[in-house]
Amino acid sequence: MFVLYLFYKCFTKSAKMPVTLKPVLLDHQWKADGTCLYRIRVTHQRKMRYIKTNVIVAKSDLARDGSVKTQSVKDNIEDLMRKLRPVVNCIDHFELEAMSIDSVVAKIESELEKEEEFVLDFVEYGRKVALRKTEGGARDGYNVALNALVRFFG
Repeated sequence: MFVLYLFYKCFTKSAKMPVTLKPVLLDHQWKADGTCLYRIRVTHQRKMRYIKTNVIVAKSDLARDGSVKTQSVKDNIEDLMRKLRPVVNCIDHFELEAMSIDSVVAKIESELEKEEEFVLDFVEYGRKVALRKTEGGARDGYNVALNALVRFFG
């Protein structure tokens, strides 16, 4: 009997719900021009927080039932959700149980910022531009300037 009680306590009561993500439009966030930003609702341990997105929806993009009818908006939301799901899934289960909702949202936002970091390799871009030049003198001038830049910065 004690084994059944222990099993019940360990696997039913203490098991916490995973983090859930859902894109939502909040009624009080509509602007005077008829647009609204999508938010991602993050739910963890029955508490909710919202992550701001840059997906803008106009009232003309919505159907009568409130669903989005514009395919480009649907695609943007799906792309964002495809980025978020692996971030949430990589959090360890035991670590997740100890985390508060605010720390979960902070971890998700920090991972998203890492992905959005833009890196430009100026030398690689310059070499591509030099290859497109048809004249030998112009191409050579680009390559000389890029080689000097590489020598200067090391």
